[in-house]
Amino acid sequence: MLSRKYSIDKRRPFGDSTPFEAVGRDAAMQLAMAGGDITLVLDDTGKILDASANSAEFPGFEEWIGREWFDTVTVESQAKLMEMLASARKGQVQHWRHVNHIGDQGDLPVSYVVVNAADSRFIAIGRNMREAAALQQRL
Repeated sequence: MLSRKYSIDKRRPFGDSTPFEAVGRDAAMQLAMAGGDITLVLDDTGKILDASANSAEFPGFEEWIGREWFDTVTVESQAKLMEMLASARKGQVQHWRHVNHIGDQGDLPVSYVVVNAADSRFIAIGRNMREAAALQQRL
């Protein structure tokens, strides 16, 4: 299970930021998509502006575009989303948080971290936790 050990708050920062200064849009999009199984672009209110995922792993995720992120998760997960967005707005270090999306075949567990982008937008990078959840249930 992803936890605070995957947070950036105790990691040594890069010594040379030069390679990152030249990162363009294409490279930034590729980094965001490579960082997780699902990536959401959100506005300041939590509305999903865009999304990228494998539709076999996340069936129907395209229908989330234009909807509130809160409306795609279970009631129990909504408070976590609000906390993550509030922390991102303040520029605080983010930690991975487990939420459950509502799916046709049951809940879809995803662990997210939210990054403050530009122009009051946020990028939510998510990792599919289905296998970990299935293992927990078996135990």
